[in-house]
Amino acid sequence: MDRPRSTDDGPGIPAPLRDRVFEPFFKADNARGDGGFGLGLSIAKDIVKRDGGHIALLDRETAGLTVRIMLPAAS
Repeated sequence: MDRPRSTDDGPGIPAPLRDRVFEPFFKADNARGDGGFGLGLSIAKDIVKRDGGHIALLDRETAGLTVRIMLPAAS
């Protein structure tokens, strides 16, 4: 079964910032000036953890980033 993916082909997230992207209100997009609030990954992590899962950022060697969400199978 092919699984949906959340992957982009942009520049990715610089290594020094990857540990911080799950912090509430952290945003690394100030250079774009789009005024985001920086809550998306923090909220996503809380929901995934609440349901017994795990969320991780997988850096691609060429460019971009993949967000992997793993949830336990239903019993």
